[in-house]
Amino acid sequence: MSIHGIQKFLPFILNSKGKPIGEPADYLVGLIDCLNQKRAGERLVTFSRLAWPLIMIQGSVSSHIIVDDVGISGLDIKITNAPRQATIGHVLRNLDSNSYIEMLNRIKSLILYTEDGKSYELEDVTDEETEEYKNITIKGLMNPNIISAVEKLVPYLKETPISKYALLESVHSVELGLKYAQEYKKSMILIKGIKTRWESLKDLIQEPFNEWMNELHAKIKDEELRYKSIISKEEKNIDKEYVQQALKRERDKIDQNSLQEKKSVLEKIGGSFLSFDNILEELRSSNKQFLNTDSFRTVNIDRAVKLTKQHISFIKDNISKIQNTVIPNLEDSLERHKETLVEIDKNAEQQYKTREVELKTQLAQRDTRIQTISEASEGYIDDLKDAEKTLNNQLDEIIKIINQKIKDCNKDLDDLSKWGLSNEKTEIAQGVLRVFMPIYIGLFEDEEEDERLVFSLPCIIENSLDITQITDGFSNFKAKVEEIVEDDMKIRSNFEFTMDKLNLLENKEVIKLVTEGIELLNSEGINTDIIDQKYIDELKKII
Repeated sequence: MSIHGIQKFLPFILNSKGKPIGEPADYLVGLIDCLNQKRAGERLVTFSRLAWPLIMIQGSVSSHIIVDDVGISGLDIKITNAPRQATIGHVLRNLDSNSYIEMLNRIKSLILYTEDGKSYELEDVTDEETEEYKNITIKGLMNPNIISAVEKLVPYLKETPISKYALLESVHSVELGLKYAQEYKKSMILIKGIKTRWESLKDLIQEPFNEWMNELHAKIKDEELRYKSIISKEEKNIDKEYVQQALKRERDKIDQNSLQEKKSVLEKIGGSFLSFDNILEELRSSNKQFLNTDSFRTVNIDRAVKLTKQHISFIKDNISKIQNTVIPNLEDSLERHKETLVEIDKNAEQQYKTREVELKTQLAQRDTRIQTISEASEGYIDDLKDAEKTLNNQLDEIIKIINQKIKDCNKDLDDLSKWGLSNEKTEIAQGVLRVFMPIYIGLFEDEEEDERLVFSLPCIIENSLDITQITDGFSNFKAKVEEIVEDDMKIRSNFEFTMDKLNLLENKEVIKLVTEGIELLNSEGINTDIIDQKYIDELKKII
């Protein structure tokens, strides 16, 4: 495409207040900047003024991209990739034998794109990303470092004949630029879509997780109630109060039984006197005949005496029997019954102690069962609560990762938006605008005839005549240009071929232009004393 006539140019010089200084001061400043880069043993053989073509094309509603028509710049960035939503959804729907914790670990590996996550693939899911980051490459786009400087220059665009410059060859076209702008828009939409997918992933995970937590919480409550019910039943079966009451009843029962047994013994003691009573009864019966005196006195004397002797003998025999047999038997019987009474008390006490041990053993066994149940309950419920805590921690970690991914997407959007020139700051109304950036280039040659290119880009001139780049990013861009020119012969040839078309050192008017530039700088309040001492003499030697 042939470019001629009047074109729009960015200013080459801004003063310390950020206002442009026009021609012919830029000749002088460009020369000074190039000569400041001279090395010992070098001489300046070519000094040229070039027009660097730029195409500004609307890339979004509020900005324009800048296409570097020389082909040095280009967008090549890494953005956060979208989550593997289909695979994660499959994992959430198919619990299989995996636990919730294992499932969340799987999801974490998927969203972090770990080696384990990358290797997890589904046959029916083939269109998902497998890397954590995605590269976006768009040719020609000037980076934010340059754009931040251009923003300060665009408000001072001026129309200048292109013939005053040597025009660098273009490698792009407006048509390609429009294509790049479309790619830029699509990239912005892509990042917004990726951000939306990360945002929706939170809901995708949160909904089933809430169900899991509700189930787990209900399970914990059910288990607590179940164990509480079991313990309550155990406690109702036997407790200290029950033991006390049972022992009281046992004591009453034993006392009653003992009393009955003792009464039975007493009956036996009383019954043991029956033989004695029988003897006495016989004695009384035999004795009656003598007590009935009315009848006895009627008995013959001899017979009465005989009967009396017989009765006395009967009494003696019975008294002897009582003394020798009945009383010893009674004494023996009493001793036996006394032993029986002692044995009754002893057995009663033993029976009570046996029952007491039995009940206390049952109570101790109950306490042991309750302790075992409590420990099992606490262990199981603690495991459930630990699982609940672990799940919450894992989800918090996953949500934290997702939130970071969303922040990364916002940063990606912000970073990509910086590749656009703000319409609000520049007030560019056209959808497509071709402008040119003035630069000066010097070719130095040393004693061994080795050549070196140096560049002077739009800059700020201080009142002290110090030259600084408009932004730090512009300094980086200048270093990048010098590096690329050294390594890329095609781009170097473009600069060398173009500068040969307009070597200002061959223009006899250059001294005049420099002199007029000094006057213009003086009028701007810039100290130019050093110029007469150094640069004019240097320029005269060159010319």
